This record gives sequence, structure tokens and C-alpha cells, in this order.
Amino acid sequence: MISIFYKNLPTKIFSLAIAIIVWIVIIASQQTPYQFTDEIEVKAFNMPENMSLISSLPKVKIKIVTTKDILQTLTKADFEAYIDTKNIKEGMHTLDVLVTPKIQNVTVVAAEPSRVSFEVENMMQRQVAIKAITSGNLNAGYKSEKPVLALDKAQVEGAESLIKKVSELRAEIKFDGSENISLEKEIKLKAFDQSGVEIKEVKITPENVKVNITITQVTKQKTVGVKVSVKGSTKTGWIGKITVEPSAIEVKGDAKYIDALDYIDTEDFDISEMTKTTEKYLLLNISKNISLVNENANRVKVTVEFKSYNN
Repeated sequence: MISIFYKNLPTKIFSLAIAIIVWIVIIASQQTPYQFTDEIEVKAFNMPENMSLISSLPKVKIKIVTTKDILQTLTKADFEAYIDTKNIKEGMHTLDVLVTPKIQNVTVVAAEPSRVSFEVENMMQRQVAIKAITSGNLNAGYKSEKPVLALDKAQVEGAESLIKKVSELRAEIKFDGSENISLEKEIKLKAFDQSGVEIKEVKITPENVKVNITITQVTKQKTVGVKVSVKGSTKTGWIGKITVEPSAIEVKGDAKYIDALDYIDTEDFDISEMTKTTEKYLLLNISKNISLVNENANRVKVTVEFKSYNN
């Protein structure tokens, strides 16, 4: 009996291994029901041109039958969920949701919800004014002029009750703090009612508007020299070298004032009673249009050399 078992043992082992491999392949290739994780957006097909949905259709969850390998490659873009609204009239309706896979070896066996209720109204179109809205901050020291729109109006289209609610279209420009040069952008338009609530269920044509934004520098920083303001004249000698510490100072302010500034004066140094070399700490005369980068550096050390006529 044992001899029969061991007879042609290598061949038997090989055959068993092949059988196991074939079994694994068959199991792996079998289609199995799965709950697809992504929700699928439902669209309205064959909607009459003079009709429009009042609100967006809900998304659906689907159960599919496929192989495990195919399941791992699927995305929501591989499915199309829709309702057929051919010849539909104004009012409330409930229709079946149909879901079609776009690739082979995938079958949709269920959709949840399987039916959706919705309301249809007559289509309406009208022109609505566009408003540019800015938010956020520019790079420090810069300002923007009023945005210039390439269009002042755009067309909104959709259900009559929604179109009547649209108060304005907005081109929203968001600054992130890095902007320091003029910009030209294509901005997506959004529709809003009088309360500032966005109305998403309308179509806007064109979808985008070109916006030009002039950005200029308003606060500038610069290093300028310090000039001693000397008052009076000596009686018993003459003035030699005048030294200032520091001899230059950093200032900031509106660009047009900073660009025109070459130096800052000190308060007056009166030399009329001088009889020897004199050292003083003098305040800087800072105009209202500029300021010091270091607010504590508003005094400088001034040394005026005195030369006597008798020497």
C-alpha cells in the first residue's frame, strides 16, 4: 500500500502544485459583489432646453460586481449616474437613477438611493453686473488699485426662481501676501443673492473674467546720510572737521517721499559761543511722511572741531 503511495511521487506533487495554482487563479478571476466607496454624482440627461433643475441632484452609492484586481483600479470617473428627463414638464418629479460603468467586466447591481425626487422650472436667462471683491493682504509695503474688469456683465442661466434671486456676480481676488507686482488673472465668476449667499445651481457665461490689478509700492526703506544743521558763527576761532556717529540712518515711508530724500537734518548745533572742540547728542528732524526703521535711533553724536585764531 505504501509503495503505491510513493509510486511516481514527484509527478503527483507537481500535479498537486499545478492544481493549487489553477485554483488560486480561478478564485482570483471570479467576480464578487463590492460596495464602491466613492459617491457618484447624478446628472440629468435629455433635459428640454426650456427647462432647468432648481437644485443639484443628490449623489448615489453603488454596489458593483467585478474582480478584486479591477476594483483596485476603479475611480468615480469610471461610472456615469443619470436620470432620463426627456419630455419632462415643470413641477415635482421622481425618477429612477441609472448607473452605467464605462469599462468592461464591471456590473452595477444596485444604487442607493435608487430613485430621486427633484423639481423642474422654466429656464430663464439675464445679464447681471460683475463686481470685483478683494481679500487677504499684499506684500508688506504695497497697495493695489481698484481691479479693472474686462467685462462689466455676464449672463446667468437656470431655473426662473433662482435667476430672479441673483443679485450680483463676483470675481473674488484673494491675495496671499506675496504679491508685489501688477497682476492679470482669469477669475471664476460666482453668483450671489442680496444676502451674500452663493447660488451654485446657475450657469454663468462666460465662466471666467479677466481682471487687471495695479500694485504699487507705498512703503519703502532706504539708507540716507545725516547732515548737521549748524547755527551761528564763532567769535574767537573757526570750525574745523564735523563728525557724526552714525553718519547714515535707515528710514522708511511712502515711496514718493523716500525716493526724494537724500539726507536727514539734525536739530541746530549752535556754535556762536564755542571756544573749544565740542561734542553733543542731537535729535534728528524726522518729517511726518517718514519714520526711522529703528525708532530708538533718533539721536546722533556730533563732534565739532574748534580752531582758535590764536593758535
